[in-house]
Amino acid sequence: MGDFFSKLSKFIFLIAILGIFAYGGYFYGQMVLQESLFKVSIPINQNVSLELNQIVSFPLKTQIDVPIEKTIRIQKIIPITSSIPIKTQIKVPMNLSTGVVYIDVPIETVFPFSTNFTLDENIFISENVSVPIDLFLDVPINKTLEIPISSIVDVNIPIPDWMNKENF
Repeated sequence: MGDFFSKLSKFIFLIAILGIFAYGGYFYGQMVLQESLFKVSIPINQNVSLELNQIVSFPLKTQIDVPIEKTIRIQKIIPITSSIPIKTQIKVPMNLSTGVVYIDVPIETVFPFSTNFTLDENIFISENVSVPIDLFLDVPINKTLEIPISSIVDVNIPIPDWMNKENF
């Protein structure tokens, strides 16, 4: 960026010098009251090169909606192996000659079981997912700009005494 300001200041200095010469020539001619002036056109044809090498950062805050439509198939065999402890008493009728008598019979055991559970399902997902974005976006600018300057500066310069026609 310093190179840019250096070239810009050189260009401004060149224009200032040309302006000073132009104004100085005019002022000088007016001061000495010369009647004859000759016109000089100074062409300026130059390219000013501006180099931009900078990172521009700006905030980006938005929300993006992402549609999701997907079918997911789940096929799985899930083995289940377990045991159920049983501890209870049951009353069992018993026929005796005197009649029916109920006897308490204790049961204490573990009942093992093993099975497979089959899962075969299609799950359809149709959803819009919102994704918030809040960040600073850095954009590098690396560019050299060539600016052509083409102009003509007209300057009225007084004729010096040695060139005056009355002196010949």
